[in-house]
Amino acid sequence: MNKNKLQYAILKEIDEGNLPLNADIFGINDIEFVNNVNSLMAKKLIANVKIDFIPSLYAAEITIDGENYLKETSTWGKIYNTAKEIRDWIK
Repeated sequence: MNKNKLQYAILKEIDEGNLPLNADIFGINDIEFVNNVNSLMAKKLIANVKIDFIPSLYAAEITIDGENYLKETSTWGKIYNTAKEIRDWIK
């Protein structure tokens, strides 16, 4: 998965309160998941992050910069929402 799309998806799930999150939800491995969460923290797009040993992200908050990022990348939001609806519908 494209790094920017993945980070958008993680931000969007946190923004919608869909926690805990883990690598399986996004179809990636644990290392990729942790690296992308760390990248979001380094960019100051999320804060107050707690990751357990699985690793699962079970606490995080979107920062103002994170909210702005979601707004600025609204095209991805449309694609993400469509993909999520398809995934939910297939279940």
